[in-house]
Amino acid sequence: MILLGLSNETVALYPVLLGDIFTKVRNAFLNKTDSQLIFQNAHDTVIWAEPDLLADLIINLVRNGFQSSPEDNQVRVSFEKSDVVYCSIKVSDRGRGISEEDIIHIEEPFFRVEKSRAKVSGGTGLGLTLCAQIAEFHNTKLDFLSKPGYGTDVSIRLRLYSADDEVLSCV
Repeated sequence: MILLGLSNETVALYPVLLGDIFTKVRNAFLNKTDSQLIFQNAHDTVIWAEPDLLADLIINLVRNGFQSSPEDNQVRVSFEKSDVVYCSIKVSDRGRGISEEDIIHIEEPFFRVEKSRAKVSGGTGLGLTLCAQIAEFHNTKLDFLSKPGYGTDVSIRLRLYSADDEVLSCV
């Protein structure tokens, strides 16, 4: 299902400072304190990305983390270099968590873990579907690790920039 209207276009990936992406995400949550939204410093890490799409993906994951957590809880955005070619970005919360039964449906359009929250928290159930599509445009996927009562970690694996690389694209 192509939701972004990019099905017939190529999404070009460019060298982008991960710190710049994290700044865009931070600016989307100015109402949260530094103790509520924590970033691991990644200012000198350069990745292949479409910056606006990747920022939207992370913003949605952070928003989901806050919606599923108690008001005083933290959401953490971190990164780790997996090797010389890839890094992982992880958004972690210690909220309600998601059951194994629901995890397998989490990227389906209009799926909501808690149907009763739809009217309270808003949303359409399309956020993670869009995130999955954005991840696909970045030649990766979302990986979920969650346990009810303990929270959720969502990771994406992205290619690091190398001076030997050419502009990457994904159809």
